[in-house]
Amino acid sequence: DTVPLTTQIYTQLALLTAMRLIELVGGSNETGIINLNEPKIRCTSSSDYVRRLASSIDFKIDDLIL
Repeated sequence: DTVPLTTQIYTQLALLTAMRLIELVGGSNETGIINLNEPKIRCTSSSDYVRRLASSIDFKIDDLIL
């Protein structure tokens, strides 16, 4: 069996949040319930750390960082 891509993405987001590398900063409606279809996420790590981490797994990140 294969795991759906959405499940994999949410699992990775949960892991990165638990590691405090990202944080949820918005995307909730008037009721305060988080809309998982349109989350707002912020990276809490420095760009230097992100570049070193990406380099360690041979991931090309430079074109993706603002």
